[in-house]
Amino acid sequence: MTLNVVIVGETGAGKSALINLLANECMALVSSDVTSCTGAFAEYTFSVDSTEVHAYDTMGFSSARVDSLSHLVPYERAYNLIQSLKTRVDLVFLCTNKDRLNLVTRQIYHLFNDFFFDGTVPIALIATHREKEQSMED
Repeated sequence: MTLNVVIVGETGAGKSALINLLANECMALVSSDVTSCTGAFAEYTFSVDSTEVHAYDTMGFSSARVDSLSHLVPYERAYNLIQSLKTRVDLVFLCTNKDRLNLVTRQIYHLFNDFFFDGTVPIALIATHREKEQSMED
């Protein structure tokens, strides 16, 4: 079985770290701050049990700045990625820093759910950067 996963989120949300966690090895470059590690996108292939996973790590999204159109680049690159995939996408992981459901995270959700996939691909919200909390069960 093969699983095709697209991983999206804001810059610094832990997308590349999630790939390393899923793959159980250090495959993707990660940063300790909120700088971007991933350009257009990066594809990683690994196995989980008997499933071959193709994970697409995307460029981080950021909030719009009035003086720049650079915030639109991740949207264009995400569109190009989805158009270029020769296979179907089975799942989208939407990473968000802790439990921050801000405007950018909601925009990313609607972009992928409503525009790219018309509600046909499940989107799982992944709350990252929670490892320093007192109780992970709360």
